[in-house]
Amino acid sequence: MAKWVATAVTVGAGTVGGVFTPTLFVGAATGALFGTALHQLGGPLLGGSAGAFALVGMGAVLAATTRSPLLAMILIFELSLDYSLVPPLMLACVVSILVARQLHSESVYTEHLRVKGLALGQETSRPGATMEQTVGDLMHAPVRPVREATSLREIADRFLTSTNNFLPVVDARRRLLGVVALQDLKEFLSSAQDLDAVIAYDVMRPPPKCLTPGQRVLDALPTVLESELRNVPVVNDPGENKLVGAVVRAEILAIFSEAIAVKSDPSR
Repeated sequence: MAKWVATAVTVGAGTVGGVFTPTLFVGAATGALFGTALHQLGGPLLGGSAGAFALVGMGAVLAATTRSPLLAMILIFELSLDYSLVPPLMLACVVSILVARQLHSESVYTEHLRVKGLALGQETSRPGATMEQTVGDLMHAPVRPVREATSLREIADRFLTSTNNFLPVVDARRRLLGVVALQDLKEFLSSAQDLDAVIAYDVMRPPPKCLTPGQRVLDALPTVLESELRNVPVVNDPGENKLVGAVVRAEILAIFSEAIAVKSDPSR
């Protein structure tokens, strides 16, 4: 309840308090609460796993607030990898977005623009306009990389203080040499060997497929879908492979979801 109130206050006041992650949390908490209550009231015949209800609730709230049901379905399925959740997840996302549109015409992201008087139609009236953007238009600062000689202990500390599941490894010229995955550290952390004796070069994976700033968003889709990184690396060019930024995978998927929605809506 505190998270719900805090999110509502920050969004309503226009302050920067985060929207995406609180939306997931509120949806998961609401779904789990509903599943638990259903189980208590009707027994095991009506109530299923609280975790399943939490995932479906997470997808439903995300679809309703962002107006992106496809993004919600893809994101929740990637989290669970459970095919049995797909039918209830699809139903919940469709119902939630239909109800949300009846209650409010704008998404949680576009409402602030409408309040400020910005004309959204000037940028979104032409179907496919967002597909003409480049990776450079959407690029953020890269995930802070580590050097190839960074010790495993330092890398473990980085994972403990961040939400990233991969860390890029670069050389002195910031050329991308590879990535270190959180899951690859398990065998080293559970062993008795000296963590300071193991460095990033010993545990890193080969460099993943990267994007370049000049790529169109449409051309970047295959790489984004194939990548398992939350922040897909962006390099200056494939030859030099110098790390210059990162693209948030969820943002790219949201753009495609919105483009599909615009194309399928005859009124827009």
